[in-house]
Amino acid sequence: MLYAQIGIAENTAQVQEYLNTVGLSGDYAWCAAFVNYNLESIGLKGTGSPLARSYLNYGTPVDNPEKYDLVVFKRGNSSWQGHVAFYIDETEGGVLVLGGNQSDSVNIQEYSKDKILGFRRINYDKEIYGR
Repeated sequence: MLYAQIGIAENTAQVQEYLNTVGLSGDYAWCAAFVNYNLESIGLKGTGSPLARSYLNYGTPVDNPEKYDLVVFKRGNSSWQGHVAFYIDETEGGVLVLGGNQSDSVNIQEYSKDKILGFRRINYDKEIYGR
């Protein structure tokens, strides 16, 4: 399902669906909404927040990410700005992630390792069943 969304561009009805999952409409940064939408689509509850860094408190922190773990990055110079996406693979100098609002669309991009704030493993049992 994630790969099928590659190419969805900003300012479309689909991006508005992503934003609806975090209680927003209009022109906002939407990477966290993309993650939230995709978690909800498989029966999981996301953070419900439009802030990427809200995912630093989601799931379990891990040092060695696996495909589809979450990656939270710092962005800008503030303590609240960030970016969140699904981990795909590692490169020599960075990580490949599939995410929304990456150059205004859903795609796979490489991000530098020095921007990583954390990797988070999705706890499927905990998020679905409360275990």
